[in-house]
Amino acid sequence: MNPIKTDKITGAAVINRNLSKKRRTEVFRQEALKASEFKYKAVVKQSMEAIYFFDPHTQKVIEANDTFFKYTGYSTKDLNKLKLYDFVNHPPDNIDKYIGDILKKSKVNIGERSWKNKNGKLLSVLVSGSALKLNDTCL
Repeated sequence: MNPIKTDKITGAAVINRNLSKKRRTEVFRQEALKASEFKYKAVVKQSMEAIYFFDPHTQKVIEANDTFFKYTGYSTKDLNKLKLYDFVNHPPDNIDKYIGDILKKSKVNIGERSWKNKNGKLLSVLVSGSALKLNDTCL
């Protein structure tokens, strides 16, 4: 409240801001974000393609879908220690080269590659990679 003054106080000015519209807008945005996240997770989880996210600096797999686990024989329990070098059946310098290409170009069609599942069985897979930014961190 701001007093209105001349020689003496003659009134007051009150400024109100309707926050309910602002709050409704924020709630709507949060709900839209949750719905979008739900759709994204459903698509990734239910995909027939093996999808995984990894940290390009440590080569650690951060998250993967069920198809990835089915192909590789690894499980969610293995995620805290699983690295690309564990299942991509190519020399580390070759893997690192493709990681660098993905970071430079954002999207790379790598082509046919060899994976090795947890039991040592070799798999032939077609691979493409994309750099994703999440909170200024590249995945």
